[in-house]
Amino acid sequence: MAERKQKRYFRLTRSERASIERELGKRRPSARDVARDLGRSPASISDEAKRNRTVARGPGKGERAGDAPEDACARLQAWPWTCNGCQHRRYGCGKALRCEYSAARAQTLADGLLSGARRGVNAKEYDFERAMATIRSDVARGLSPAQIACGRADRFKVHPTTIYRWIAAGYAGMSDAELRRKVGYKPRREPSAAKPTSHGPERSYKAFSALPEEGRARAAEMDTVIGLSKDSQCILTLYSRPCKGPGLPASAREDVERRCRGARHAGKSDREAPLPAPVRARPHGQRVRVLGHGGPRALGLPRDGPD
Repeated sequence: MAERKQKRYFRLTRSERASIERELGKRRPSARDVARDLGRSPASISDEAKRNRTVARGPGKGERAGDAPEDACARLQAWPWTCNGCQHRRYGCGKALRCEYSAARAQTLADGLLSGARRGVNAKEYDFERAMATIRSDVARGLSPAQIACGRADRFKVHPTTIYRWIAAGYAGMSDAELRRKVGYKPRREPSAAKPTSHGPERSYKAFSALPEEGRARAAEMDTVIGLSKDSQCILTLYSRPCKGPGLPASAREDVERRCRGARHAGKSDREAPLPAPVRARPHGQRVRVLGHGGPRALGLPRDGPD
């Protein structure tokens, strides 16, 4: 591979660790060759192999291997620090300790080490307690974390997001309930009682349910469908209980025709709106829709409810 220019230090990537694993699999690996190909220093390659090698056999298998004992193999006490390229790796090795380097395991160990280094608060215990006491008093005064971070910059430097995380974590016995903009107290109004309908209780569904069975069977339920209050037309839906005839009872039909004729004369439009024929009878009854002018009030009907 072409020699790469050595660059500033940053964390090794998964592909670079895979290159180190391939080089360690050789009989005579060279840290300088890998460092030249990756643009790293030979010390970084050697430290990576020693730091992230794992135990291959015996107690603690799969865990990070520490310093090798004095009676361990010479390959484990100096470069290449592992048994990857040893000819006795599978058979003929009488040593108790065996170490190997895997790019996948090394990446996992490196990520865990970085995550563990970021845990905790980046401050001494005394300084942190003093800062939290100041933050708590400022929050009790009604200040936001942004105002605290800006106003207390001379005493401690912390980002407002960090203050939010400290409060959410419960440091110094605090919680989000103490933040004025996160928790507000506003009593809700009690729900108001239902307004009485315009048609009165005698034409309500409760009154209809109180009728005897014969009275409910002869009744015709009506409902209106309208859009805006200023509309001049509405749809009247009639529902008749199961009966012998194919349509509505004659008395109910005559009453609907009479009301529709009165609504047309009362409205602004003089166009004739013929009464459509009822739909085909179904097991639960018949329905018919009538287009009237002037809305439900012109028909003398309530917006909903049985008749």
